[in-house]
Amino acid sequence: MRIRKTVSRLHAYLGLAVAVFGIVTGLSGSLLVFRHEIDGQLYPHLRLTEPQGQSPLGVNDIIQAVRRAFPQQQPARIGFPTQPNGTFEVWLGNSRGRRVYVDAFTGKVLGSQQANRTYRGVLRDVHVQWMLGETGETFAGLIALAVIILICSGTFLWWPGRGKIARNLRVRRGVSWRVWFFDLHRLTGVLFGWLLLFTALSGATLVFDGPLKILAGEAAPPRVAEPKTSADVDGKRKAMDLDELLETARRVVPGANVTWVILPKKETAPLLVRMKLPNESHPNGKNYVYLNPYTDDVLDVWRTADAPWQRSVTNARYPIHTGEIAGRIGRTVILLLGITLIVLCVSGTTSWWLRPRRRQQSTILS
Repeated sequence: MRIRKTVSRLHAYLGLAVAVFGIVTGLSGSLLVFRHEIDGQLYPHLRLTEPQGQSPLGVNDIIQAVRRAFPQQQPARIGFPTQPNGTFEVWLGNSRGRRVYVDAFTGKVLGSQQANRTYRGVLRDVHVQWMLGETGETFAGLIALAVIILICSGTFLWWPGRGKIARNLRVRRGVSWRVWFFDLHRLTGVLFGWLLLFTALSGATLVFDGPLKILAGEAAPPRVAEPKTSADVDGKRKAMDLDELLETARRVVPGANVTWVILPKKETAPLLVRMKLPNESHPNGKNYVYLNPYTDDVLDVWRTADAPWQRSVTNARYPIHTGEIAGRIGRTVILLLGITLIVLCVSGTTSWWLRPRRRQQSTILS
């Protein structure tokens, strides 16, 4: 009885402490699951184009179009279209900087957005970092750990013993609001808590991923200390043609589609090409090709086909957290789990608030 009372208090007070944060996390996560579809509806002039039968342009043409439109800013990375009528997304500056959208067939700059001012940027900052940078990311990880503790403690408190399970799988009628919310909280937790547990666990390991990276043997990206160069007339390093570099990456990982190109920040840094194979669940793929941008030499390759089982596990965290490991059905499940987290927070808090207060009567000594 003492253990049950301790667990009950832990569950109640921890739940009250994170209720508001859980509601915000559930809501923001649910909306982020279908961010691409929402973007297509909100910004069709930036996200969608008309192929009109022609082939997509090379990445060199895309970069040149962006540089003409924004001569004072340097492209940092290039996102490739994820669908036949999609557009290129070119990042200027860091992850909170400007996004430029370019027609993949005409090279026309369709417009730009400041990443941290769009609905998706705000939602991501709230869900991942609580708008507090790295400190907020740690806080988000702690919220995920709290949800894990609440699910485990709630399951312990719910367990009625053999032969009595059906009694605890219902929402009673004709009872007080407090009892109704309590029943709703209990039923929702036992039916969907185990799925929510996987989501919270994947979210926590995405934040606190140090031990997992060590287990998976993930090393730091390679550095090009003294790259061989083709010097131009001024004696400066001259990078090779980007389209040729991408062809090299495609030969290294045959059958994969390029999803992102991260341009070198320094002259001694490699060009990183991220690629996705058709059978991968991660939306951006987990194949990485590091190239010397001056000589076309392959510096390092991380292929999912060659990955040990430990790395395969770490690679699955993000698709599990977003539901993309099971396609549209999986994302719909994650959407519902976000709503589930909101229901649990609201019902648990309301049930606690409506509990009967004990009035202590004072004794007058004469």
